[in-house]
Amino acid sequence: MQASAGRRPKRRKLEPLLELCGLGKEANLSQTLATQQGSGSGSRDLTAPQCQKLCAHLAEGVELQRELAELELEHGSLEKDLREKQAEADLLQAKLRARQLLESVRTQLQKAAE
Repeated sequence: MQASAGRRPKRRKLEPLLELCGLGKEANLSQTLATQQGSGSGSRDLTAPQCQKLCAHLAEGVELQRELAELELEHGSLEKDLREKQAEADLLQAKLRARQLLESVRTQLQKAAE
């Protein structure tokens, strides 16, 4: 499905941000504690407002992914309904054409019988 293909690039974009918060793949408790105690790289330390902003961004991303998954399910359901309705419409059109043809033949037979 396209959704899984779209998630990989987003994951690559988020990994550095997650690592800054100590949540990345390579992050572990000792790295987090070392950073909190000041032995981590100073250029990667984030302030509390920066972490709050990053967490809000991550939470929004998670919510958007959840909403996207729901919308994909709804889209699939609506697509199925549309296909069914289109098949019904095609059937009704075929019945209408058959009825019109029958009426035309009936009229011609009546004229021929006169």
